[in-house]
Amino acid sequence: MIKKIEIQELDFPTNDLDCWSRYPKFRWMYETSRLLDAQHISWNPYQTEQCSSRMPNVELLDSKGVVCHHLGYVYIQDLIQDLNLTEVFIIKGQIKYLRHIESGGSLDGNIELHISAFVTLHFQKFTGVVTLGTHANNVFSVKLRPVSELGVESNDEIIKLLKRIYKKNIDIN
Repeated sequence: MIKKIEIQELDFPTNDLDCWSRYPKFRWMYETSRLLDAQHISWNPYQTEQCSSRMPNVELLDSKGVVCHHLGYVYIQDLIQDLNLTEVFIIKGQIKYLRHIESGGSLDGNIELHISAFVTLHFQKFTGVVTLGTHANNVFSVKLRPVSELGVESNDEIIKLLKRIYKKNIDIN
């Protein structure tokens, strides 16, 4: 029997603008140049021989994936493959579940270790689902929300985690 989560029961962010206001401490992660600097990955504000792949510096999407805000570009070394997407379920800074939801290229065997170190360093006391765009053990994009369709989720373990993470706070006043 497939269970479906009642979306109305959960209070999860559906777009980047919602995340921007919900998680002000983590806004810097939407700025690609700061995210790359935090990992000591070289980039340029202009195209060079070494840095020829263009990425948006800040790009905020609505719930349909349409760009709402786009601020400039940064250039990085060529990415041979597309980014791999990984959803990380975090409660109070600890990874409770990790799943690769889209693989644009081959996954390096050490990617889980790198993601774990990244979460430990940058998501202390954070509770939520984070989607990371990775390539060759480096994080190139962060979304402070899930990108998969949670309404059709059937994994019992994930459903329990989602209910713990995104249960609505009922105000009695």
